[in-house]
Amino acid sequence: MIQLRIAKMQEIINKEITVVQVARELAVTRKTVHQWLARYKRL
Repeated sequence: MIQLRIAKMQEIINKEITVVQVARELAVTRKTVHQWLARYKRL
């Protein structure tokens, strides 16, 4: 699951997919995706 999440964050950053699309795909809220993205960017 973590590898999938990291791959999705990379796709968002590369503008291949939107936050909304990722949220729908993974059945989470947009807020959750934004939190993951913030954590990913800190790495």
